[in-house]
Amino acid sequence: MAEIVADEVVSRPASVRLKPTLVVTAAWGFVAIIAAFRETSASAWPLFCIPTVLAGLLLHVPGALVFGALSAVVVFLATGDPGVTAWVGLGAAVAAGVLAGEAAQRWEAQERRLASAVVIDPETGACTHAHFEARLREETRRCVRYGCTVGALRISIDGFAELAQKFGARRADAMLHRLAELVRATIRETDTIGRVGDHDLGALLPFASVPECEAVSQRIREVVEQARFEGDSVEPTVSVRVSVSWAVFPEEATSVEDVLDLLEQRLVGSRGTALAPGASR
Repeated sequence: MAEIVADEVVSRPASVRLKPTLVVTAAWGFVAIIAAFRETSASAWPLFCIPTVLAGLLLHVPGALVFGALSAVVVFLATGDPGVTAWVGLGAAVAAGVLAGEAAQRWEAQERRLASAVVIDPETGACTHAHFEARLREETRRCVRYGCTVGALRISIDGFAELAQKFGARRADAMLHRLAELVRATIRETDTIGRVGDHDLGALLPFASVPECEAVSQRIREVVEQARFEGDSVEPTVSVRVSVSWAVFPEEATSVEDVLDLLEQRLVGSRGTALAPGASR
């Protein structure tokens, strides 16, 4: 199997926390409406403790501070000077929200570290999709630096959905694992095999050209067609066929995204055709 480096992490842009923000805003708005109709500060300010702590859990420290400040403004506008007890209570709620936010941030950071350390997909034994893409990015950078090429393959079992419906999801996953073993035995030890998509595998072939990718794809198809896969009690073994697409950087694609898009397009185009360029049946 190809070399796997555990400390590689695919960097992704931070997504906007739209859903958590909407949840906290809705909770805080509901409390604010109730508080607006309260006549005394003693019954108004405790209501804001829940959305403030919730903001800390979902939006971390900045969320707790923002919604805590908004709560203080609403309480002041609704009741005038709410008194020392209310201010102390609101301050305690903000402090609790900040502590909850810090705990949530540490938990999420730990979760990201654990996820980044996992490079082996348990269902196939190949590397994960994230690690495969990270290796592809590394290989393309090497190609740019040294003027070489890297080939990428995408391998898909034909009629996988029908096989899963016929034999069950567990047997279908076992077929995917068996396919990974066959591909691994076909490619070089210096090549990388990983998961691409839900039911497809990918392979990286450093220094490979278009003819070399075509030859490897043909070997994979032949090996898979000759192999037998586990079925069920009615049909103990079955044979499957695969579709294979390939793309070569930088000959056919100029970025990682272009490589992945080209692999997908050619794989879709290959199904139902005899022998398409960059893909096979």
